[in-house]
Amino acid sequence: MLTGSKYVFIGDHQQMPPIITAEHTNPEYCKSVFEYLFDFAPGTTLNTTYRMNAAIADYSSRRFYGGDLQSHSSAATRTLVLANPSEQYADVLDPAHPSVFVDLRHTNLKNYERSEAHYIADMIAELLASGVPAHEIAVVSPYRAQGRVIQRQLNKRCSDIAPDELAKITIDTVERMQGQERDVVFLSLTSGKFDTGLQRASFYFMPNRLNVAITRARVKRIVIGSSRIGLAHFESSELQQWADHFREFIESCHQITRLKPLKKNH
Repeated sequence: MLTGSKYVFIGDHQQMPPIITAEHTNPEYCKSVFEYLFDFAPGTTLNTTYRMNAAIADYSSRRFYGGDLQSHSSAATRTLVLANPSEQYADVLDPAHPSVFVDLRHTNLKNYERSEAHYIADMIAELLASGVPAHEIAVVSPYRAQGRVIQRQLNKRCSDIAPDELAKITIDTVERMQGQERDVVFLSLTSGKFDTGLQRASFYFMPNRLNVAITRARVKRIVIGSSRIGLAHFESSELQQWADHFREFIESCHQITRLKPLKKNH
Protein backbone atom coordinates (compact mmCIF):
# COMPACT_ATOMS: atom_id res chain seq x y z
CA MET A 1 0.00 0.00 0.00
CA LEU A 2 2.93 2.34 0.61
CA THR A 3 3.69 2.37 -3.12
CA GLY A 4 0.27 3.72 -4.13
CA SER A 5 -1.52 7.03 -3.66
CA LYS A 6 -5.05 5.61 -3.46
CA TYR A 7 -6.49 2.45 -1.89
CA VAL A 8 -9.89 0.82 -2.36
CA PHE A 9 -11.30 -1.42 0.37
CA ILE A 10 -14.27 -3.62 -0.46
CA GLY A 11 -16.07 -5.58 2.23
CA ASP A 12 -18.97 -5.93 4.64
CA HIS A 13 -18.18 -5.87 8.35
CA GLN A 14 -21.78 -6.90 9.10
CA GLN A 15 -20.87 -10.39 7.90
CA MET A 16 -18.40 -12.85 9.40
CA PRO A 17 -15.28 -11.18 10.82
CA PRO A 18 -11.73 -12.49 10.39
CA ILE A 19 -10.74 -15.34 12.70
CA ILE A 20 -8.52 -14.14 15.54
CA THR A 21 -7.16 -16.85 17.80
CA ALA A 22 -5.32 -14.57 20.24
CA GLU A 23 -7.14 -12.77 23.04
CA HIS A 24 -6.88 -8.98 23.23
CA THR A 25 -8.26 -6.60 25.84
CA ASN A 26 -8.32 -3.76 23.31
CA PRO A 27 -11.38 -4.29 21.05
CA GLU A 28 -9.67 -2.36 18.24
CA TYR A 29 -7.29 -5.29 17.78
CA CYS A 30 -10.25 -7.55 16.94
CA LYS A 31 -11.40 -5.42 14.02
CA SER A 32 -10.48 -5.90 10.39
CA VAL A 33 -8.76 -3.01 8.59
CA PHE A 34 -12.01 -2.49 6.67
CA GLU A 35 -14.12 -2.13 9.82
CA TYR A 36 -11.55 0.13 11.45
CA LEU A 37 -11.50 2.51 8.48
CA PHE A 38 -15.30 2.37 8.12
CA ASP A 39 -15.64 4.12 11.47
CA PHE A 40 -13.80 7.11 10.02
CA ALA A 41 -15.02 7.08 6.42
CA PRO A 42 -18.23 5.09 5.75
CA GLY A 43 -17.62 5.38 2.01
CA THR A 44 -20.13 4.16 -0.55
CA THR A 45 -22.71 1.47 0.18
CA LEU A 46 -23.80 -0.90 -2.57
CA ASN A 47 -27.42 -1.01 -1.46
CA THR A 48 -29.03 -3.19 -4.13
CA THR A 49 -29.27 -6.96 -3.80
CA TYR A 50 -29.74 -9.07 -6.91
CA ARG A 51 -29.95 -12.24 -4.83
CA MET A 52 -32.74 -11.96 -2.28
CA ASN A 53 -36.36 -11.21 -2.94
CA ALA A 54 -37.88 -8.36 -0.92
CA ALA A 55 -39.31 -10.53 1.87
CA ILE A 56 -36.01 -12.31 2.51
CA ALA A 57 -33.97 -9.09 2.40
CA ASP A 58 -36.32 -7.15 4.69
CA TYR A 59 -35.06 -8.09 8.17
CA SER A 60 -31.38 -7.93 7.27
CA SER A 61 -31.93 -4.54 5.66
CA ARG A 62 -33.63 -3.13 8.75
CA ARG A 63 -31.35 -4.71 11.34
CA PHE A 64 -27.92 -4.44 9.72
CA TYR A 65 -28.08 -1.81 6.97
CA GLY A 66 -30.35 0.92 8.31
CA GLY A 67 -33.19 -0.06 5.99
CA ASP A 68 -31.09 0.91 2.97
CA LEU A 69 -30.70 -2.56 1.39
CA GLN A 70 -33.25 -3.00 -1.40
CA SER A 71 -33.99 -5.86 -3.76
CA HIS A 72 -33.53 -5.14 -7.45
CA SER A 73 -36.74 -5.21 -9.50
CA SER A 74 -35.56 -8.42 -11.15
CA ALA A 75 -35.43 -10.16 -7.75
CA ALA A 76 -37.92 -8.36 -5.50
CA THR A 77 -41.02 -10.36 -6.42
CA ARG A 78 -39.32 -13.62 -7.37
CA THR A 79 -40.87 -16.64 -5.63
CA LEU A 80 -40.35 -20.37 -5.31
CA VAL A 81 -41.58 -22.32 -8.34
CA LEU A 82 -43.02 -25.78 -7.67
CA ALA A 83 -43.81 -27.89 -10.73
CA ASN A 84 -45.91 -30.20 -8.56
CA PRO A 85 -47.86 -29.11 -5.47
CA SER A 86 -46.44 -30.12 -2.11
CA GLU A 87 -48.42 -32.72 -0.19
CA GLN A 88 -47.37 -32.99 3.45
CA TYR A 89 -45.73 -29.55 3.75
CA ALA A 90 -47.89 -27.32 1.57
CA ASP A 91 -48.07 -24.70 4.35
CA VAL A 92 -44.29 -24.52 4.81
CA LEU A 93 -43.35 -24.65 1.12
CA ASP A 94 -46.07 -22.20 0.06
CA PRO A 95 -44.39 -19.75 -2.39
CA ALA A 96 -46.56 -16.95 -0.97
CA HIS A 97 -44.43 -17.03 2.22
CA PRO A 98 -40.74 -16.60 1.28
CA SER A 99 -39.57 -16.55 4.92
CA VAL A 100 -40.97 -19.21 7.25
CA PHE A 101 -40.23 -20.29 10.81
CA VAL A 102 -41.25 -23.86 11.67
CA ASP A 103 -41.59 -24.05 15.45
CA LEU A 104 -40.98 -27.50 16.94
CA ARG A 105 -40.92 -26.11 20.51
CA HIS A 106 -38.24 -28.50 21.70
CA THR A 107 -35.84 -27.74 24.55
CA ASN A 108 -32.70 -29.26 23.09
CA LEU A 109 -29.38 -28.40 24.76
CA LYS A 110 -27.14 -30.54 22.55
CA ASN A 111 -25.33 -29.58 19.36
CA TYR A 112 -27.62 -31.82 17.31
CA GLU A 113 -31.41 -32.20 17.16
CA ARG A 114 -32.92 -35.19 15.36
CA SER A 115 -36.45 -33.81 15.09
CA GLU A 116 -35.19 -30.88 13.03
CA ALA A 117 -33.20 -33.25 10.82
CA HIS A 118 -36.34 -35.35 10.27
CA TYR A 119 -38.44 -32.43 9.08
CA ILE A 120 -35.68 -30.98 6.92
CA ALA A 121 -35.10 -34.31 5.15
CA ASP A 122 -38.85 -34.70 4.62
CA MET A 123 -39.21 -31.22 3.15
CA ILE A 124 -36.18 -31.62 0.90
CA ALA A 125 -37.74 -34.83 -0.45
CA GLU A 126 -40.90 -32.87 -1.27
CA LEU A 127 -38.93 -30.07 -2.90
CA LEU A 128 -37.11 -32.56 -5.12
CA ALA A 129 -40.42 -34.23 -5.99
CA SER A 130 -41.83 -30.80 -6.82
CA GLY A 131 -39.10 -30.12 -9.35
CA VAL A 132 -36.63 -28.00 -7.35
CA PRO A 133 -33.07 -28.94 -8.48
CA ALA A 134 -30.83 -30.46 -5.81
CA HIS A 135 -28.08 -27.93 -6.51
CA GLU A 136 -30.50 -25.11 -5.57
CA ILE A 137 -31.06 -26.44 -2.04
CA ALA A 138 -28.82 -25.82 0.97
CA VAL A 139 -29.00 -26.48 4.70
CA VAL A 140 -27.18 -24.25 7.18
CA SER A 141 -26.64 -25.16 10.83
CA PRO A 142 -24.50 -23.67 13.62
CA TYR A 143 -22.85 -27.00 14.45
CA ARG A 144 -21.09 -29.62 12.34
CA ALA A 145 -22.70 -32.37 14.42
CA GLN A 146 -26.15 -31.19 13.30
CA GLY A 147 -25.01 -31.19 9.70
CA ARG A 148 -23.95 -34.83 10.00
CA VAL A 149 -27.31 -35.82 11.55
CA ILE A 150 -29.18 -34.04 8.76
CA GLN A 151 -27.04 -35.73 6.10
CA ARG A 152 -27.69 -39.18 7.54
CA GLN A 153 -31.43 -38.51 7.75
CA LEU A 154 -31.49 -37.19 4.21
CA ASN A 155 -29.67 -40.26 2.90
CA LYS A 156 -32.31 -42.47 4.53
CA ARG A 157 -35.28 -40.40 3.41
CA CYS A 158 -34.05 -40.04 -0.18
CA SER A 159 -32.52 -43.49 -0.66
CA ASP A 160 -34.28 -43.72 -4.05
CA ILE A 161 -32.31 -40.76 -5.40
CA ALA A 162 -28.89 -41.27 -6.99
CA PRO A 163 -26.09 -40.48 -4.47
CA ASP A 164 -24.32 -38.13 -6.90
CA GLU A 165 -27.54 -36.13 -7.30
CA LEU A 166 -28.15 -36.00 -3.55
CA ALA A 167 -24.58 -34.82 -3.05
CA LYS A 168 -25.47 -31.61 -4.90
CA ILE A 169 -27.42 -30.48 -1.83
CA THR A 170 -25.14 -28.38 0.35
CA ILE A 171 -25.24 -29.10 4.09
CA ASP A 172 -22.74 -26.99 6.01
CA THR A 173 -22.04 -24.47 8.75
CA VAL A 174 -22.65 -20.73 8.51
CA GLU A 175 -18.93 -20.01 8.10
CA ARG A 176 -18.64 -22.24 5.04
CA MET A 177 -21.82 -20.87 3.47
CA GLN A 178 -20.63 -17.26 3.49
CA GLY A 179 -20.49 -15.98 -0.08
CA GLN A 180 -22.78 -18.73 -1.39
CA GLU A 181 -26.44 -18.62 -2.42
CA ARG A 182 -29.24 -21.04 -3.30
CA ASP A 183 -32.90 -20.75 -4.25
CA VAL A 184 -33.99 -22.56 -1.08
CA VAL A 185 -32.06 -22.46 2.18
CA PHE A 186 -32.97 -24.26 5.40
CA LEU A 187 -31.61 -22.88 8.67
CA SER A 188 -31.54 -25.49 11.41
CA LEU A 189 -31.33 -23.67 14.75
CA THR A 190 -30.60 -26.93 16.66
CA SER A 191 -30.57 -25.38 20.14
CA GLY A 192 -33.81 -24.87 22.02
CA LYS A 193 -32.53 -23.23 25.19
CA PHE A 194 -29.34 -21.97 26.79
CA ASP A 195 -28.23 -22.54 30.35
CA THR A 196 -24.58 -23.33 29.66
CA GLY A 197 -21.42 -21.25 29.23
CA LEU A 198 -21.47 -17.78 27.75
CA GLN A 199 -18.84 -18.72 25.18
CA ARG A 200 -21.25 -21.04 23.37
CA ALA A 201 -24.03 -18.46 23.59
CA SER A 202 -21.87 -15.65 22.19
CA PHE A 203 -20.95 -17.93 19.30
CA TYR A 204 -24.57 -18.88 18.67
CA PHE A 205 -26.18 -15.44 18.89
CA MET A 206 -23.40 -13.48 17.15
CA PRO A 207 -25.16 -10.91 14.91
CA ASN A 208 -22.69 -11.31 12.03
CA ARG A 209 -23.30 -15.06 11.95
CA LEU A 210 -27.05 -14.48 11.93
CA ASN A 211 -26.75 -12.00 9.08
CA VAL A 212 -24.81 -14.45 6.93
CA ALA A 213 -27.16 -17.35 7.70
CA ILE A 214 -30.36 -15.51 6.79
CA THR A 215 -29.11 -13.94 3.56
CA ARG A 216 -28.09 -17.04 1.57
CA ALA A 217 -31.53 -17.72 0.05
CA ARG A 218 -32.88 -16.22 -3.16
CA VAL A 219 -36.58 -17.12 -3.00
CA LYS A 220 -37.30 -19.31 0.05
CA ARG A 221 -35.85 -19.31 3.58
CA ILE A 222 -37.08 -22.00 5.98
CA VAL A 223 -35.96 -21.68 9.60
CA ILE A 224 -36.56 -24.77 11.73
CA GLY A 225 -36.12 -24.72 15.48
CA SER A 226 -37.78 -23.88 18.76
CA SER A 227 -39.43 -20.61 19.75
CA ARG A 228 -38.15 -21.32 23.26
CA ILE A 229 -34.78 -20.00 22.12
CA GLY A 230 -36.38 -16.58 22.47
CA LEU A 231 -36.59 -17.08 26.24
CA ALA A 232 -32.79 -16.98 26.59
CA HIS A 233 -31.68 -14.47 29.23
CA PHE A 234 -28.15 -13.31 29.99
CA GLU A 235 -26.61 -10.90 32.47
CA SER A 236 -24.34 -9.49 29.77
CA SER A 237 -26.22 -6.56 28.20
CA GLU A 238 -24.49 -7.07 24.86
CA LEU A 239 -25.26 -10.78 24.73
CA GLN A 240 -28.85 -10.13 25.77
CA GLN A 241 -29.19 -7.61 22.95
CA TRP A 242 -27.88 -10.21 20.49
CA ALA A 243 -30.40 -12.76 21.79
CA ASP A 244 -33.21 -10.20 21.52
CA HIS A 245 -32.32 -9.48 17.90
CA PHE A 246 -32.26 -13.22 17.22
CA ARG A 247 -35.77 -13.49 18.65
CA GLU A 248 -36.94 -10.50 16.62
CA PHE A 249 -35.76 -12.20 13.44
CA ILE A 250 -37.70 -15.37 14.27
CA GLU A 251 -40.81 -13.30 14.99
CA SER A 252 -40.45 -11.54 11.63
CA CYS A 253 -40.93 -14.85 9.79
CA HIS A 254 -44.26 -16.43 8.88
CA GLN A 255 -44.99 -18.71 11.86
CA ILE A 256 -45.91 -22.40 11.57
CA THR A 257 -46.04 -24.85 14.48
CA ARG A 258 -45.34 -28.56 13.92
CA LEU A 259 -45.72 -30.87 16.91
CA LYS A 260 -46.49 -34.14 15.18
CA PRO A 261 -44.39 -37.16 16.31
CA LEU A 262 -41.57 -38.42 14.11
CA LYS A 263 -42.43 -41.03 11.54
CA LYS A 264 -41.04 -44.38 12.67
CA ASN A 265 -40.18 -45.46 9.15
CA HIS A 266 -37.74 -42.55 8.88
